[in-house]
Amino acid sequence: MPRVNGIQFLDAFSKLRKMIEISSCVVMMFSSSEREEEKKVIMSHDFVKGYLVKGSFQAAELKEKVLAVIGQHMDKHS
Repeated sequence: MPRVNGIQFLDAFSKLRKMIEISSCVVMMFSSSEREEEKKVIMSHDFVKGYLVKGSFQAAELKEKVLAVIGQHMDKHS
């Protein structure tokens, strides 16, 4: 991302969620980092529903994970 990194985005998005009702929005994070410390910070946000390291997965796995997140989210909000 050109102006902020992923963690900065999540922090800003978290603040926005407190100001307006967007609890139905979830995030799946795609990162170039494999560091566990960074993943823990990212996954600590309750709206982050997935974490994938760029280049470490195949298209079929990405599709499976995205569909699973959408399915879980839709079940909770239907």
